Amino acid sequence: SMEKASNKKAVYSIGLIITTVGHLIFLCFAPLFNQISQIQGFGYLLVAMSFMAQFTDISRTFTRSLEKVGSHVIGDIIYALTFSLVSILFIIVFHMGVVGYLLAFIIGHIAESAYLFVGCGLYKYLTFQFEKKGLLKKMLRYSLPMIIPATSWWIINMSNKVIIQTDPSLEMGFYSFATKVPIYLAAVYSFFAMSWSITSIGDYEDHGFDDRYTKVYQFINIVFLVLTSLVITFIEPFIRYLADPSYYASYTLVPFLAIALLLNCFCIFLGSVYLAAKQTVRSALSDLTGIV
Repeated sequence: SMEKASNKKAVYSIGLIITTVGHLIFLCFAPLFNQISQIQGFGYLLVAMSFMAQFTDISRTFTRSLEKVGSHVIGDIIYALTFSLVSILFIIVFHMGVVGYLLAFIIGHIAESAYLFVGCGLYKYLTFQFEKKGLLKKMLRYSLPMIIPATSWWIINMSNKVIIQTDPSLEMGFYSFATKVPIYLAAVYSFFAMSWSITSIGDYEDHGFDDRYTKVYQFINIVFLVLTSLVITFIEPFIRYLADPSYYASYTLVPFLAIALLLNCFCIFLGSVYLAAKQTVRSALSDLTGIV
C-alpha cells in the first residue's frame, strides 16, 4: 500500500478479508485452546484479541501509507487511554482479574480501529472489485516470508529466558533489569524506523535513492554508535547511585545487550531494502540465520 502505483483500495480490502477469514478458521480451534491448562476458558477471548490486534495493525499501516502520521499517533493515544481506563474499571473496580485485562485489550483496539476506520475515512477504501487478479497471490508471496522476521524477536527472547532459567548461576532478575536501558534505545530507533519504512518503499525506484540511502545509513551509524557508547560509559555509575543495590551486578550485562541492540538496529535498516525491493524471502533467511 506504500507504493505510489499500488491499488490502495484493493490492497486494504484484501488485507482485511484475509485477516477475517483466517480468524474465522482460528475460531474453530477455540474449544481446543480451552483444553490447555494455562489458557483454559480464555480461548474465545484470545481469538478476539488476535483479530482486533490484526485489524488495528492493518489500519495503522494503511494510515501510514496514506502519510497520515498524525492520525497514526492519535490512534495510539486513543488505544493507550482506553486500555488504561478500562483496565482500571474492570480490574480494580469490578475485580474481573485476567478477563478484565483481556477485555480492556480488546476494547482498546476497538476504540483505535473505530477512530482510524471512521475518523480517518478508511471505510472509503473498502471494495470487493479487484481489477488485478494476481494481487492476492502477489501479496501472499510478499507477506508469508515475513512471518519469520515478525516472530524472530519473540523466539530469541524466549530462548534467552529458557537458557537463563536452566543455568543456576544466572539471575533472571539481573537480565530483566539490564534489558530496560537497551529497550529505551530501541524505542528511539522505532520512531525513525517508522518514517524510514514509508520513505524507502515509496521512493525505492526514484532516481537518487542509493545516495539518499547511503547518507541516512551513515547518519544512523553515527547517532546510535554515540548513544550506545554513552550508555556503556555511564551505565555503571547510573546503576550504582540510582538503582537498587541488589541490581548493581546487572551493569556488566548492559554493554553486551546494548551492542546487540545496535547491531539489530543496523540489521533492521539494511533489511528495509529487502522490503522495498519485495525480496522478503531474503529478509526471512537473514532473520532465520540470526535465530540459529
